[in-house]
Amino acid sequence: LFTVEGKTMKNKQGLRIILELVAGMVFSVILCCILIFLGYSTFYKDNFNEYTVNIFGLPIYEIVMQSGKGQGTAFNQNMFLVNIICSIITVIAVETTIFIKNKNKPEITEK
Repeated sequence: LFTVEGKTMKNKQGLRIILELVAGMVFSVILCCILIFLGYSTFYKDNFNEYTVNIFGLPIYEIVMQSGKGQGTAFNQNMFLVNIICSIITVIAVETTIFIKNKNKPEITEK
């Protein structure tokens, strides 16, 4: 197997995929936080009694008015699903980009 700086290409790709998965998870958390923040803004601005925050048509958070204050409940299973979807999309996008980028490069042969 071809080695680069003491690591095999397979190990390098495995580490890259793990980093891509983590990046997808971080993106998912940031996306959910922003959407929940916007949900609370809409909830208070439009004086709703209840409001559901959705992503891709999937409810991730529900805000209900209780004692004059918005109380939120997370739909953890749906947030987890969004997390998995974002991670998979990140891996596919990065790996496809790397594949296309390396497609035109000449192959390195082992000596």
